[in-house]
Amino acid sequence: MTVRRPIGLGTLGLPFIRSGAQAAPVHQPVVTLGPLDLIDPRPRSALADLTTALRVEFGHVGGAPNGAVELEAPGAVEVCGRLHRVWSAPWIDSPRVAVAVGTRLLRWLARPRWTTSATVSLRWYRLSPGDWISVEHPLLPVQGTALVLDSSIADDGITLEFESHPGGVRPKVVVVQLAGTWSSATQVSVAVEEYRDGAARLLVLGADGRPLAGADVRLDGGVATRTDSAGRVQFSSNRGPHRLEVTARGYGDVVLDVVIG
Repeated sequence: MTVRRPIGLGTLGLPFIRSGAQAAPVHQPVVTLGPLDLIDPRPRSALADLTTALRVEFGHVGGAPNGAVELEAPGAVEVCGRLHRVWSAPWIDSPRVAVAVGTRLLRWLARPRWTTSATVSLRWYRLSPGDWISVEHPLLPVQGTALVLDSSIADDGITLEFESHPGGVRPKVVVVQLAGTWSSATQVSVAVEEYRDGAARLLVLGADGRPLAGADVRLDGGVATRTDSAGRVQFSSNRGPHRLEVTARGYGDVVLDVVIG
């Protein structure tokens, strides 16, 4: 009998960012596997999965994303073209986390990688998708840190599938497009809390995720209205897209697009 441990995060199937106190730090191997551990390793190129542009969808409400960020690795785009993927991350509810996690993911995906399948002893049954391992095998094209993608437990051992890349300089990742009511440059975010009888109540948050009190907010170039102690401000407006200008100490002038209603 074979028991499979499926990969559970997102459409990319790369759950290398895991929450919880027991998760090991990213890129810290939990074990080193050598020639005596890896039986019949079968490496193959993963160039078909190369990604140079990534859209991270987050903050899901009712099953639909409430925000998204478009990231790009410019150097990889110049060499390989724009190879785009969408990654749905319902567990992320902060734009700052979306940028941080998406950047880390794209730095991995934007480099050529090797995927290897091999059989290992049953004593490594605890290895599961998302774990980082260290691989040292003379028959493999890449040594060092690798990411476990899948594990299948059978009577004669465990079939591991792991991914690694040749290393080198990590590609630079930049934010190229914002979809939602926030600015990654200043990390100011705006949420539409309520719209009723032609009035919209907005919540303005600072970089720490707390309400931003005393900020001056303009809707479509109108008169500035200051947020209260809870970071809230209210405007009379129609439904649809609008332009917000937020001015606050420590943030300067921030321009955001928001959809009301």
